This record gives sequence, C-alpha cells and structure tokens, in this order.
Amino acid sequence: MSRLADASDPDCRGLDRTLAWFLKGQFVYALALERSLYSELVATATDAVCRFYSAGVPEATILAPLRSVRGLAYAVGTAREVLLADLILAIATRRIQNSARVCLPEFTGIPASEWEAVLQRPTFIREFWPAQRLLGENGVFRGRSAVVQMPTSAGKTKATEILIRSAFIANRSTAAIIVAPFRALCHEIRDTMIVAFRGEDVRIDELSDIPQQDFNLAQLTTRSVIILTPEKLLYILR
Repeated sequence: MSRLADASDPDCRGLDRTLAWFLKGQFVYALALERSLYSELVATATDAVCRFYSAGVPEATILAPLRSVRGLAYAVGTAREVLLADLILAIATRRIQNSARVCLPEFTGIPASEWEAVLQRPTFIREFWPAQRLLGENGVFRGRSAVVQMPTSAGKTKATEILIRSAFIANRSTAAIIVAPFRALCHEIRDTMIVAFRGEDVRIDELSDIPQQDFNLAQLTTRSVIILTPEKLLYILR
C-alpha cells in the first residue's frame, strides 16, 4: 500500500499506453513506445501478441517479456508502474486463456490446424465470452446434449456457430436445425449465418411458414443450416 501512494510519474514510461493497447484488443500492429526502460520489452510482447492472433505463435513469447516488464517495475519502477505492469500481465494472460486459438482445440477436441481457416475469418470471434467458456467446459462443443438458458447479448449466436462448426469439422453431423419462435428472429439468424459461413460449402436455408412441403430430406446429406419456426418443424415431422 505504501508503494501505491507514490504515484508521482504521470507518464509511467509508456506503461499506461501499453495497458490501453491490451484493453482495446485490436492487435493489428505492435506498440511502438518512445525509448524507455520498458520500450524494447513492450515492442517484443505486443509484436508477439499480433502474431499469436494472426498465426498462433507460442504463448510464452508473449508472457516472458511481460514478466520481465513486471520484474523491472518491481525493481526500479514507481508504484504506478508496478500497478500498471501487474495489470498488463494479468490482462494479457486472461486474453490468451480466453482466445479462440486456445479455447477451440481445448473445448472441441479438434486440433488447432483444423480451425486455422476459421480463425482467419474476420467475422469469427477472437475471444470466448464467459457463457461460451461455460458451454465449452461442460462439453457442449464436443457434442454433449444440453439445455441452456442464456440472457440477451451473452453470445448465443456465436456459440451456436461454434457448435455447428465443431459438428461439421468432426464429421458428427452434416446438418444443423435452428428453431426460432418468431419469423423475424428466423430472418435475423439466417442473415447472421449467411455472413458467418460466406464462401464456405455450407447451405443456409430458412423455411417458410406456409404449410407445404418445401423441404427435401436429401438436403441433409450435405452441410446445411436450416432455420425454421416450431410450427414449420411440426408440419415437417408430421
């Protein structure tokens, strides 16, 4: 606590900018600081972060220089630098743990190489949200049956995409059926899935509510995502 009282260096030798860089999470370009005690280590770490998200370099190449930053801060830095260095390392560690590159192989049992093309898609998630991690930790992305209730904006649609992709890649299924209660929601889900699977050999179909047979079982032999209302599903089953 006595060290926290010593916050006389408002510039923090670039660590404040480094913290902001990690919080923003864009990870396109490495951070270039003015020459200081930490600048070379920060440049090495942020460059490794960019390469981790783009190509999957080892996690140690990111965390090792950040641990060195923290060590320097504890040895010769101000209290504010100590605080910032701790925050930077904690946030970087959490981002790596939650990254899709780490979570997808762990939670689906599918090698990272099988996910590489998906990870390169600009529309795919970079990090798992808490609800998505819970689904993964409970085996849902490996094909385990589950009844899940999730609030609005908790990541349901992306979780559904991961579930569908993992089933397709692992050859557990060639078709996914999404049942939505309202026609407007069916439209929204269809549009989202079209964007998510654009350019891939996956057929996206939204069935109409008209009580007629506009669905062919032969569609289920190729990779397909079918969106429909409960009423339409009941009609097809009958």
